[in-house]
Amino acid sequence: MRRSLLALLACLPACDDADPAGPASLLGGDGGVLPADAAAGGGADQARPAPDAATPAGADRWIGIVDVTEGVGIAGYFGTDVDAVSFQCPDGRGGVGVGIDDDQRLPPGDRYPAEGAIGPADGPCDPIETCAAPLGAAGSLLVRVASGSLAGCTVTVHEVADRPAERFEVWTCPGPVLDGQCAGPWFSGGDGEVASGEVGE
Repeated sequence: MRRSLLALLACLPACDDADPAGPASLLGGDGGVLPADAAAGGGADQARPAPDAATPAGADRWIGIVDVTEGVGIAGYFGTDVDAVSFQCPDGRGGVGVGIDDDQRLPPGDRYPAEGAIGPADGPCDPIETCAAPLGAAGSLLVRVASGSLAGCTVTVHEVADRPAERFEVWTCPGPVLDGQCAGPWFSGGDGEVASGEVGE
């Protein structure tokens, strides 16, 4: 209950006003890199240890999708609905999401399974939760990719079409938490888009 109330209070100002700062304003950052103590929905009950500062070159990376949909939604699927995440690198490495961390999805999106965001794209679908992970307004999802470094790679996010206003931004992280070690946003996308962009480490 406390998490839901905090999420609602955090979302209302960001959802009601057009804010060019994007997730930096939602998560307390100043653009480019998220602050070390930031987490969507915040609160001491969500505290998790930060990943090691130096991530081994061969280790998996995490792609963070942050919902920046404006407005107030009532229906269950309000906010970004992630169907799949993939990456392709100039050296030939590529693949799809192989794991998820969905602790930062927000109501009402967090009542639905998040597994639809891993593996290859299989949307459109109805109901949405059969192939996608709804994030909820201002929620976020981290998808693990077996990539090593992502510098210079192209990341693609498939979003399931249902509400034209839905928008998201894409970040990269060395571990499964949105914190000061994450970088971005690298690119953004909207409802029903297959959005792609080159990312950094």
